[in-house]
Amino acid sequence: FSDASSNHPFKNVLQRSRDVNVAPVVVVPVAVQKMPIEPLEFRQKHEGVFIVMGNDTIGLPAVPPGQRGVKDIGRAFLMAGTHEHPSQIQLLADENQIILDIKFAPIFGMPSLEITNNELSGLPANWDCNHSARGIEIVNEKQVPIFQMYYKDDTHLFVNGAITFVRDGVNGCVLASESTGMQISSGLNLNSEDFFKKIEALNIKRIFKYPAWQHPGEYSGQ
Repeated sequence: FSDASSNHPFKNVLQRSRDVNVAPVVVVPVAVQKMPIEPLEFRQKHEGVFIVMGNDTIGLPAVPPGQRGVKDIGRAFLMAGTHEHPSQIQLLADENQIILDIKFAPIFGMPSLEITNNELSGLPANWDCNHSARGIEIVNEKQVPIFQMYYKDDTHLFVNGAITFVRDGVNGCVLASESTGMQISSGLNLNSEDFFKKIEALNIKRIFKYPAWQHPGEYSGQ
C-alpha cells in the first residue's frame, strides 16, 4: 500500500500498525498447468452436397469420411463438357469442405479467369475481386458482379453470375442469378458488349464493398 494521499482510507490503520511486528509474507509457488486452448468450431454434418446456381439446385451424395469426391459438374449438369473432353468446372468435396474449381473460357470478352482451390488468377487490371472466408466475388470495371461464389452453410455452395465454356468447339455460357434462375446457352455468337449486357440483366447484388484494397472482406450490406 502507499500512504501518499492524506485521504487514503487505510491511513489510520497503517499508522497504528507501525509498532506491530508483522511477519514477512511468504509466497508459496503454485504449480500452474498450462492447458491448450482449443478453438471452438461448429460444423454441420454433411448429409449431402448442394450447389445452388440461381434458383436451381444440384444435389450430390455425401462424401464418406476420410475420402474426397470429384465430380465433373460441367459435364454432368451444365452441358459444358463431354466424356472424352471433361469440362473445366469441377467439384471437389470431402466431409468438411466443398470446392468448385472453374476455368472460364476466354470467349465473349471474358478474360481467362481461373479459380482453383478457392484461389483466383487471371483478373484484369481494371476489374476487382473481394473475398472472405465464406465467399469470393469478381466485378468488372463498372463494379457489376460477373461472378459470385459463397458458402451459405457447410453443405450449400451458392453460385451467381456467368461461367463461359467451350464444348466440341462450340461456345457456351451459364448465366445464373436468384431472380432469373439458371440459363444454359450454347452455339452463341455474341460480341463483348452484348454478352456483358446479359450479365447486367441478371441484376445481381454485390456482396462486398469496393475497391477491395480499401474494404478487404467487407460486406456491402445490400
